[in-house]
Amino acid sequence: MKLIISILFILNMHPIHITITNIEYNEKDNNYDLVFKVFSDDFETIINKNYNAELNIFSNESINKSKKIISRYFRNNFNISINEKSLIGSNFIFYKHKSNHEATWFYFKLDAPDNKINNITIINKLMNELFQDQKNLTFFKNKTNEEAVSFNNNNIIKRFEIE
Repeated sequence: MKLIISILFILNMHPIHITITNIEYNEKDNNYDLVFKVFSDDFETIINKNYNAELNIFSNESINKSKKIISRYFRNNFNISINEKSLIGSNFIFYKHKSNHEATWFYFKLDAPDNKINNITIINKLMNELFQDQKNLTFFKNKTNEEAVSFNNNNIIKRFEIE
C-alpha cells in the first residue's frame, strides 16, 4: 500500500477528484463572490481536452492568454439561477486566481438581482466529464440562507427555496 501511495505522489496524481465552490453574497457591492477551487493538474487537463489549449496554471502569462477559455469552461459547467433566471452571462467576471503546487482558486464576481429571492438553483458539473467519481462541494451564503450540497455525475442540480 505504501508503494502505491508513493507512486501516486511521484507521478503527481491524487486519488480524490473534488472541487469546492464558495458562493457568498457581498452586500456592500450587491454581488456574489464565487471562488472555485480545483486541482491544478486536472484543470489543465480538462482545458486541453475541451479547448485544445495549452494552459499552465503557474504562469500568469498563460492564465491571461486563457481568460476567455477559463471563463467559458466555468460558464459551460456551472450555473446559478435566481427565481428561474440564470445569472451566468456577461456579468460573470473572472478577475483573479491563486495557485499552489496542488490547487488553484479561480475568483469570479456576479451581479446580484435587486428583486426578492424566492429560490436559487445551482448546477455544478465541474470536471464531471473527466472523472466518474468526481465530487463537487458547493457552499452558498446570502443574507438569510446558508446551504451546502455535494454534486456528482448523477446529481448536478440543486434547488433551494428561500423563505
